[in-house]
Amino acid sequence: MPSWTRRQALQSVDEELEFHLSQAAREFEARGSSPEEARELALADFGDLEFTRNYCTTQHERAEKGRQRMGRTEGLLQDLRYGLRTLFKNPGYTFVIVLTLAVGIGANVSIFSLLNPYLFRPLAFEDEDALVQLGQIDPAQQFEHRHSLPQLVDYEQQSRAFESMGGYYYGTANLTGDEGAERVILSWVTDDMMAVLGTDPILGRAFLPGEQGPGTDALLLDHGLWTRRYGADPGILGRSVMVDGAPRTVVGIMPPDFGFPFNEVKLWAPMETLPSNASRESNGMLIVGRLNAGWTLEGAEAELNQIHLGLAREYPDADGRYERVSVTAIRPALNFAWEGLRWGAIVLGAAVGALLLIACVNVAGLMLARSAVRAREISIRAAVGAGRGRLVRQLLAESLLLSLAGGALGVGLASILIGTVSATLPDAIFRVGDPGLDTRVLTFSLALTLVTPLLFGLVPALRASRADLVTALKTGQPRSRGVGLGGRKTLIGVQMALALVLVATTGLMVRSFVALQQVDLGFDPGRALAVELSPGEADFPSRSDVDAYYERALAALEGLPGVRAAATAVPLPMNHELLSTTYAGPEQMGTDTEDWPRAMYFRVSDGYFESMGIELLAGRLFDPRDGSDSQPTVIISEGVAGRLWPGQNAVGRVALLGSAEAPTEARIVGVAEDVAEEGFADVFGGQIYRPTAQSYRRSRYIVVGIDGPPSTMINPVSVALRAAGPSVPALVRPMQAVVDENALGWSVPSLLLGLAGLIAIGLASLGIYGLISYQTLQRRTEMGVRLALGATAAQVRMDVMREGIRLAVPGLLVGLALSAGAGQLLASRLYGIGPRDPLTFIGTALLFAAVAVVAAARPAVRAARTSPVRVLKAE
Repeated sequence: MPSWTRRQALQSVDEELEFHLSQAAREFEARGSSPEEARELALADFGDLEFTRNYCTTQHERAEKGRQRMGRTEGLLQDLRYGLRTLFKNPGYTFVIVLTLAVGIGANVSIFSLLNPYLFRPLAFEDEDALVQLGQIDPAQQFEHRHSLPQLVDYEQQSRAFESMGGYYYGTANLTGDEGAERVILSWVTDDMMAVLGTDPILGRAFLPGEQGPGTDALLLDHGLWTRRYGADPGILGRSVMVDGAPRTVVGIMPPDFGFPFNEVKLWAPMETLPSNASRESNGMLIVGRLNAGWTLEGAEAELNQIHLGLAREYPDADGRYERVSVTAIRPALNFAWEGLRWGAIVLGAAVGALLLIACVNVAGLMLARSAVRAREISIRAAVGAGRGRLVRQLLAESLLLSLAGGALGVGLASILIGTVSATLPDAIFRVGDPGLDTRVLTFSLALTLVTPLLFGLVPALRASRADLVTALKTGQPRSRGVGLGGRKTLIGVQMALALVLVATTGLMVRSFVALQQVDLGFDPGRALAVELSPGEADFPSRSDVDAYYERALAALEGLPGVRAAATAVPLPMNHELLSTTYAGPEQMGTDTEDWPRAMYFRVSDGYFESMGIELLAGRLFDPRDGSDSQPTVIISEGVAGRLWPGQNAVGRVALLGSAEAPTEARIVGVAEDVAEEGFADVFGGQIYRPTAQSYRRSRYIVVGIDGPPSTMINPVSVALRAAGPSVPALVRPMQAVVDENALGWSVPSLLLGLAGLIAIGLASLGIYGLISYQTLQRRTEMGVRLALGATAAQVRMDVMREGIRLAVPGLLVGLALSAGAGQLLASRLYGIGPRDPLTFIGTALLFAAVAVVAAARPAVRAARTSPVRVLKAE
């Protein structure tokens, strides 16, 4: 409470107390006491005067504060009611501003909502900050490799940094039963994995200690799978379901937002291997650990690397193959696209932030122009006693109403966009739940809506409140000491610069995406279908049964009209499976394997190269001669051949595959074109292909070469595969869809930035149009006089057009300079073009020059039609 108010309260209380004391003293005097004695008797009779004084003062202060709060609340409500009446009287002005703000706020809400499940929403794990994932780094490639169960046991026994540790790996499985056959991803975990994560099932129980090992049949279901496949029936607990032909007992249902290690995983089962029976060299398991209190990632990593040094000496053929142990926070560790997501969040966040600034600048310009129209109204209010603060509050209240309306509309637009985009998001990228308007998003929306009025409303409010009252009352036009016409021109320049940066950035991303579409992948994804299959052990127990199934399936597919060829393969190129092998020439026999180069390793059957459209450059393709009893044979890619025997014919030579200690000596029968392996890149610098007959795998892909559009063959291929093996689920998809997933890092930002760029162009056009129209109205008398003195309509029109171009030029120059810096920041994400691509920058500059011309055209035509007679009569 202000000091002057407290002094007034004390004075009022003292006066009241003095009055009561005086009255009491008079009564004592009437009874015969002297004035001094009467005063003392009155004080004694009153009691604790100081306590009463303080108590009454406090009550007075509280009452005064309440009156002030009521006054402020009533004043604010009055400002809001007046603002509503004012805005309803100008529906066109209100509609334009609300729509402009809705676009800016809605874009920010949309991007935040889409990124929220990936970057911000809390994980479905207890104390997620304490969870980390471990890896092993090899010295040659610096790749992060997995661990083995014995290594997990050693870490648990020797580390002080971790409260607990668990392990997992994942693969595909066939889920069958009365509900039909379905291909799902199953994660095998140690029996304490859910305890390490700190997540309990919402129904049933987690795995019990001792459930890991041979013969275990416990199973946990994903909440979405339980709802979709079993109708959310709680009676599923305790029942058996068929997984890969074997019965498993459902013991629990996991929470809705639980996606571990990523959202495509639908089942969890205890590992069937015990540490005592596991090979230390079989490092196919990922380790998750929970840090003890007080331990950091860096401290835990340092401790683990000390442990690793001892284990490397003890087990040189296992731990000794790796340079160090890595420790990564759980959220980025589970998300293989983490860096891309972070980059996308920064770029898209900057883009929609710029879009909101453009919208605010646009609205500020409109409000500055409108302040001239309201000059007389504001001056009258000031003249009758409204202070500057009161006027500013009134104008900011109007800005708040506009922002609230824009925010509400923006959230509605965002919900439509989110619903459209979220259905296309891949489950393979780890996230927590689905995008939507949850509490965090709505809080962000409200905060943005409340901050926005300060961005667009404060400067116009301050300017309007500083108008010269005498001038405004006489003419109806303000003579302000605030932001004038030059200030509005500056706002247009800022708007143009921001919009140009946004559009130029979009241009760079779109050009990169176009360049990706023109990359020679080494195969033809537009004429092939891909199917992932895994015959279950119950129906296909032996290798001969599995081989017979695939032969049956391939024969059925090759008999379909429109099918060019069909073959099996493991893995698929560009399918996020980097299976590799080391290789060398025979002269390197006995050398260190770490010095051998590495290539992508494929197991393929006859017809693979024809199905994929991969060109054979030399030699022959695989055929029945390359059977399981034949000499090992390979087809190598051009990159492998060039590395081993540059400039020479590789066909007929022998290549060493695997390790130097026990290499496979394979005869090269052909050389094929290099293909893209991951993200449009040749990661390892070449590929090595082995015939399936010499390199068995139960789970395989089938690649079907199609003569026509692949989409027309999805159903016939599915029907043929069901006939070949009813118990084997088959998900058929175009090979182009696999390739398109690799382009998401360019296609999604290009699409969203493109939308933001189009909106920015529209807002920039509106800003220039509004200012030129305002200037034309202000210069109406001047133009009428010029026309009366002999100026032609074309001259007046050209003068206005030149003004529009002059408005745009500073913003264009600043925008181009900023775009060059933005392009440099994007350099690592661009493909096939430089960060200062001349075509993009020149095209963007020309586009905005055209925008300025078009925006100025209508005001120029209107100015040229000014009637000199009417103007001079009005004067």
